[in-house]
Amino acid sequence: MGGIQTVTRQLADGLIEKGHEVLVIANRYPTNLSKSDTSQKYRIIRFIHWGNQKINLKEPKSILLNVLGFLLFKRQLTKVESILRQYNPDVINIHFPHHQNKFAVKLIDRFPGIRLVTSLHGNEILKWYEKENGFVSNQISINARSSKQFIDQTTLLKASATVTTCSNWLKEKTIGICPEIEQDTQVIWNAVNLNVFDRVEPMTYDSAYFFSFGRLEPAKGFDILIHAYAGLIKDRKEDLPCLIIAGTGIEEQALKKLSEELGLQRKIIFTGRLSQIEIAAYCKGAVCNVVASRIEPFGISVLEALASERPFIGFNTGGIPEICSNTVTLINPDVTTLKVALISVVYENGFKLPTEQVKSLLANFTVEKMINSYLDVFSIRKI
Repeated sequence: MGGIQTVTRQLADGLIEKGHEVLVIANRYPTNLSKSDTSQKYRIIRFIHWGNQKINLKEPKSILLNVLGFLLFKRQLTKVESILRQYNPDVINIHFPHHQNKFAVKLIDRFPGIRLVTSLHGNEILKWYEKENGFVSNQISINARSSKQFIDQTTLLKASATVTTCSNWLKEKTIGICPEIEQDTQVIWNAVNLNVFDRVEPMTYDSAYFFSFGRLEPAKGFDILIHAYAGLIKDRKEDLPCLIIAGTGIEEQALKKLSEELGLQRKIIFTGRLSQIEIAAYCKGAVCNVVASRIEPFGISVLEALASERPFIGFNTGGIPEICSNTVTLINPDVTTLKVALISVVYENGFKLPTEQVKSLLANFTVEKMINSYLDVFSIRKI
């Protein structure tokens, strides 16, 4: 599961354990998922989200897609409204309203008496900011404020009793696009399930390895890691740890091609998607865990890497510093600095974690604390 799925499942499970009723309405992605799932202690209902179709009046296909999208939008809105009227919730908690802002705005207009909490996790806000070499700048895109999607999103945020963000860094970015909600915005850090790391054994592999994991997309910086690793291999001819990259995403094929172009197809291993237990095992068996993100609103992967108690290299980007900058050494986000850090791990036993300090740090990011923070927010009403 990705970060958002992990958070929402932890939250739903925790609320059930505390005696609350939970209904989850989710995007049906991938589309081979069932429409409804009752295997958990709560019900999950999934709908296929049509997305935002750009209309081209000169293209019959574009016109047809928009007509179908409009009809599907109306049908799904009616279905979700019917489900919520039957369920009669006390709180509606919307997570990651990325392409669904218009849908959410239309829906909440029909339920004015229910507390609305909108929980933000990253790209739904960061997409409005200019990027500089792939890194988020402080400048809002010039055409953002005139976008219908932008207007729908700020409308949703203003209608929320409380808006939560997963880091102070993301809170600052959120207030940047919607200053009116500053007093109603609260940070709730994500959590790591430490029990998984306590019960799993380190992964045994054919050779020593560096490990990195996450969605394979530009924001996660796997290309930076591959170039830094290539520099390490080029400078040091002796046998070195291989690099294992776990995850799937839009950059998977491009990253594999890059590895081949650099002659590293036998040294860089792509595992595909791993379970949470498998990630814990790989983290615990690694020579070093690496998080080389250009953009990281919070960084559950950072917490998981720290929980393994293995050496850790992380970039000083996004919300990562507020998690661990007082406990571990973070580095500047560039290829050369990362290569030097990898050399330090191999030859100088660098970037080892101070075990007791890390345990103390992780105590701030337990699932129990996260759930209690959400429960506090759910009890707040906008006056």
